Amino acid sequence: MNTVNNYIAQVRHLAERNWIKAVSIAEEGIKAFPNEPLLYAELGYLYIQKENHKGAIEYFTKALKYAPDNNEYIFNLGTTYLKLEKFEESIKAYDRAKSYVPEILFNKTYAYRMTDNTEKEFECLKQMADNKYRKEEILAMFWRINLTLLMSFQTLQRKKALSPILLLCILMEMIWESYSPSVTILVLIKSCLKR
Repeated sequence: MNTVNNYIAQVRHLAERNWIKAVSIAEEGIKAFPNEPLLYAELGYLYIQKENHKGAIEYFTKALKYAPDNNEYIFNLGTTYLKLEKFEESIKAYDRAKSYVPEILFNKTYAYRMTDNTEKEFECLKQMADNKYRKEEILAMFWRINLTLLMSFQTLQRKKALSPILLLCILMEMIWESYSPSVTILVLIKSCLKR
């Protein structure tokens, strides 16, 4: 008799060799265990593998029906929407996360950036900086954030949405919170001081 773990092991074993057979086994597993989120998520991963983003969205959504607080499924659903450039849907997916996940916040920051919602973008960045429990994860990701920061500050400066003094204060706080100043932040501070 097959168990959920047996189906998943078979799917993972076949995923690279025989994708169609892997999908068939996952679907068979869903028929046997229709309320099992792992099987829906495995189909989501299979569809990501073939860059079938709509299929991935369908199955991660179904997985979340049975495991609504699973941050891995939330991350994959939101990221799949990002790949389709459906930024609003991506944000809605990421908003489902009940706990702090740096990768979700980073991607959510990017989605806000792409929708020109700089206020929400900075809320996400501040939330990452304020989190006292996972500083090492923030630092590991900090180099990826630099480009987003640069684009955001340039946009705010162009729109004159923040005064140079306020921009400088935000940048200084980010330096203190991250332990080490990045080149991008130092360049931004220099540009604020020139104003």
